[in-house]
Order: sequence, then structure tokens, then C-alpha cells
Amino acid sequence: MSTASYQDELAQALERAQAAERANHAKSEFIANLSYKLRTPLSAIMGMAQLLSMDCLLPKQQEWVTTILNTSEYILSLLDDLFHSAQLETGTVTVTTEPFDLRTIMQEIVSMLDFHVQSKNLHLVFDYPYYIPSFVLGDAHLIRRIILSLSTYIINKTDHGTVLIQVLRAHQTMRSIELSIRFKAMGELTADELQQIHICLQHEPDVSMRYYNGIDLGLSMAIIYLKWIAGALDVSNQLGSTLLQCSLPFKLPVSHQTLTGIQVQETSNAYHLFKPLKVLLIEDDSVIQRTYQTLFEKIGCSVDFADSAKIALERYKTVTYDLILMDIGLSDGSNGIEITQLIRDQESSKQSRIPIIALTAHGYQCDHALFLNSGIDAVLVKPVDLQQFHDLLVHWTAKREESTE
Repeated sequence: MSTASYQDELAQALERAQAAERANHAKSEFIANLSYKLRTPLSAIMGMAQLLSMDCLLPKQQEWVTTILNTSEYILSLLDDLFHSAQLETGTVTVTTEPFDLRTIMQEIVSMLDFHVQSKNLHLVFDYPYYIPSFVLGDAHLIRRIILSLSTYIINKTDHGTVLIQVLRAHQTMRSIELSIRFKAMGELTADELQQIHICLQHEPDVSMRYYNGIDLGLSMAIIYLKWIAGALDVSNQLGSTLLQCSLPFKLPVSHQTLTGIQVQETSNAYHLFKPLKVLLIEDDSVIQRTYQTLFEKIGCSVDFADSAKIALERYKTVTYDLILMDIGLSDGSNGIEITQLIRDQESSKQSRIPIIALTAHGYQCDHALFLNSGIDAVLVKPVDLQQFHDLLVHWTAKREESTE
């Protein structure tokens, strides 16, 4: 091959690689935009359903509202699957370690799957023995995605009978524990399906999804997540059933006291604050405004609205607020980052700093880093429930009181 021919082929290969990269970026951007657009209406649906659930409803009405919430949670989980597939392809997923209650997470997942199970006339059995620790250290977000994806996968593969989700203790030391979660359901996978899954399990972790073409998207991501946290998955047929055996390694907290605060937040049903708060909500969606206003009133807050940068700054100058909730993108062309920076500039001559919380449908961690670097104190991704609102307000008002003492 001549030098000129070699250079031509090299140039063509480079052009094809660049075209593939542009296409991959465009797909990831489309998925991120889709996630952003759908999270806002989901916020309104789930917020209104939460408000209904707090009223005195008849048992059947309460059942309908619960179905709305469970169905919305399931739609959100599907949306998260798409969104996280884009994160995997762009390499923006990171592994963190934090204390969390695994039992509570799994109970939430089982509740979320209730609509899916009932729609297929299946029976779901969940078993988390009392002697297995609930509080562990790990990446709660990735663990949630793994368990939800594997649960959804086996339910999708099941047409009748019972689906079992069972937690087993595989190995435990003083500082660590390995748990095995068994997903079992009626019906066997085909030989081709088993072979494809086993091929995927043999590959090294990769941010690209190309190795996992041909199998369920959620299962693909669960496999990648498991490899990132040094977990494992075994898939087999067993006497007419499909069996998924998932191994998850965790660290154990030094003492239960480490997690006392989390336990209180998980089990508390009292949303009322110690004192009423004055909140400025910068949001241009009227449905979201009404939803969040009512949610705030439930926990003892009063709310002013601003749907543009001009109104937001005028209200900030004339009214003393305890906290600002900031939508990032506004219809007048301004954004929350610019408004935050203007507020922080005006605060330079003051002793107090007002907490500013981004309330956004942007889910990428790189976006969150940009928000935090601009002067925003924390980020909440829509949809946000009442418990999250309550915990956030308690945390940031306490911090503000500490800073002013």
C-alpha cells in the first residue's frame, strides 16, 4: 500500500470516528433534553397527587391517588434509564460512598413496582430478613438503579405467577458485608438470551453501550453499574424459572449513631417547621407555582413568586426572605445562574447570605457543579417530594441561623 493510499484510509477512518462521536453526542443531548422536558410536567402530576393524598379521601380514592403516584414513579424510572444511558456513553457517572438505609430503598422500589406488577396480574413477594443490617455505606443512587433495573427486567420477562425479591447475607466481617439479592420468577430465558447476557457479563466495564446491544437497556446498565462497584451478577434457568443472583459489597458504619439522622428523616411524618419561613420561588411555570405553593403551605411557609429576572431582583431588594428556590431556565431568556450571581454581588456588602437552592430538571452532575460554582448552595432535581422539601428547608435554615450567630 502506498503512503498516499494509507493516508487517505487513515483520514477516512478519522472522519468516520468523528462522525460517530458527533452522532453519539447528539443522541446524548437529545436524551438529556427529553429528560428535562418531561420532568417538569411529572413534577406537577406527582406534586398534585401528594397533595390529594394528604386530604381526607375515601379508601378507593386513596387507592387511585396511590396508583397515580406509583405509575408516575415508574415513568420516572424509565426516564432515568434513558438519561443514565446517556451518562454512561459520555462517561459522566461517578461512584460515591455515603450512609443509607438499604431496606427503605428496597421497600420504596417494591412500592414503585406495584402498578407494573398489578397490570400483569403477578404476585410480588419481598423478603428482607430482620437479622440482615439495613444501614450500610455505598453509592445509594447506583444501588437503587441496579435493584430497580433488575426488578423491572424480571417482571417484564414474567407473564404469570410470583416474582420473588429476596435479600440474603453472603458474607460479613466487622467492617463490611456482602449481600446477595435474588430475583426469581416463572418462565425460563431462551438459550440465546442467556448466551447474550453471559457475553455481556464477561466484558470489562466500558462507558460505551456497544457491548450490550441485543439485551434489555436497564439490564445493560445494571451490569455496568455492578462492575463499577465491584459487584457481580449470575443469571440462570432453574426448574422452569429465571433466577438472577446479584452480589453487592458494602462497608458497614462504625456505629449506628453515624446514621441516626438519616433514620429520623426516613421515618418522620411530621413536616411542620419550627418557625414559618418566607420563601421566594423563581419559576415561570404556573402549574408548578401552584403545586409548590400548596406544598410549602403544608409545612408552614409563605411563598412569593417571580417568573423573570427583573421581578426576582425587585422582590429580593424589597422583601427579606429566608430562602430562595431558583429555576435555572426562565422563559424571558434569563437563567438562574445569572440571577444568583447578581444576588451574590449585592450581598457582598451584607453580613448574611441567603440560601439559594436550584430547583431544576437538569440531571447531569456536570451541570450541578456549574450551578454550585456560580454561588448556588444546593441542587434539587425535579420531581421533588414533600419530604425532600422539608429536609432541605430544615437543613438550610439551621445553617443560616448558625452563620448569623
